[in-house]
Amino acid sequence: SVRTSAAITTNGDLYCWGENGCGQVGNGSFNDQYTPVKVLENVKKFYFHYDTSVRTSAAITTNGDLYCWGNNGCGQVGNGSFND
Repeated sequence: SVRTSAAITTNGDLYCWGENGCGQVGNGSFNDQYTPVKVLENVKKFYFHYDTSVRTSAAITTNGDLYCWGNNGCGQVGNGSFND
């Protein structure tokens, strides 16, 4: 099973930590992150889908920007590539 966690603070900072083999933590690496790391600011909504094959995250900021990261083998991040 995949063990990745996330939390949004009251001021909208998004922190993620845990397993990171597909970059699902969002800190620019593929190394497991054992302590919370700040990924984004001004986050309004956060979604992640983690199962044995899909490990993708998405966040919407207060100004409406959409950010996606993580597993991208089928292009689910939406950046035109298939790289995690």
